[in-house]
Amino acid sequence: MPDDVLVMILARIPIKDAVVTGSLSTRWKHLWRNLTRLDFDGTEILEKVAEDEIVCDLEREKYVNQVYDVISCYSHPRVQVFRICFDLDSSYSEYIDEWIQFALDKKVEKLELDLMDKTRDPPEYYDFQLPLSNSMVMEMLFLKYIFLKGVNLDEPTLNNILKNSPHLVKFCMYNSDLFTHVRVGGKDIKLKHIKLVDCSGFESISLYGFDLVSFIYCGPEIQFHLSDLPKLRELDIGEVSVGFENNVFGQISSCALKLRVLVLDIWSAKKGLNVNAIIKFPNVKKLMLVMGAEEDDCLLEYTSIAQACPRLETFSISVLGLYLKIN
Repeated sequence: MPDDVLVMILARIPIKDAVVTGSLSTRWKHLWRNLTRLDFDGTEILEKVAEDEIVCDLEREKYVNQVYDVISCYSHPRVQVFRICFDLDSSYSEYIDEWIQFALDKKVEKLELDLMDKTRDPPEYYDFQLPLSNSMVMEMLFLKYIFLKGVNLDEPTLNNILKNSPHLVKFCMYNSDLFTHVRVGGKDIKLKHIKLVDCSGFESISLYGFDLVSFIYCGPEIQFHLSDLPKLRELDIGEVSVGFENNVFGQISSCALKLRVLVLDIWSAKKGLNVNAIIKFPNVKKLMLVMGAEEDDCLLEYTSIAQACPRLETFSISVLGLYLKIN
């Protein structure tokens, strides 16, 4: 088979197994180095040793060595995907810094750092640091997607990533400790999709003046300031307070005209909804309500939100594991 076909086969197996094929023959020795997707997925190992901290420590060292061995021998000029998925805290910062530098040097398009341990406190998270040298700015020209989990990121670093990554389309962040006020805006921002899930410390998010298409937020109740987002089509907001006292409709009213998909995660249905606060969503075709409710709670009044969507095609309610769909 041609080398290109063999590389396609190698791309479908774990990276550690792909590297081992280099011992098969002289021809196979360097084939794996043509892979452009470097996915260091340690999920399976973590699941096996999760209850034994001593074994976990040993596996962390093995994992770090594995990543080092691969990138030190890697010779392809480009990496499309670079993914780290293992339980690593701030004590491994030196290694993670090197891995990120390697990925950027290779003009990475998709960068994923999944370092999350649900029991870890934010001060123990890895701090994403981005040197602001001219060469670093050039290296970020190729970034299209960033995924961060269990990673701390300060506001200057976030803004520099966004402003110096003209092809960055999607930014996702999970379980991370950010700053109090998030402000992202301006014509130099090229992002189309933002997803922020369970990030502590937020009090407000301001998005303005760029061509955002979808925004997903799941976390504590905060204030939203959304303005001049002419292409926003999908909005997913949670957690919305009981009875919508946080005036979520008022906060998203500036985007109501263009929305096509609206998802609201509501804490509880026990307290009545202020129907008068509901605004019109003239172009929403898909509406989903995710609700914390009990068996004796009445959800009928929440259909008023559906009635505010005259072009609605799909209306879904998800309640504590139950799922209702109305077409």
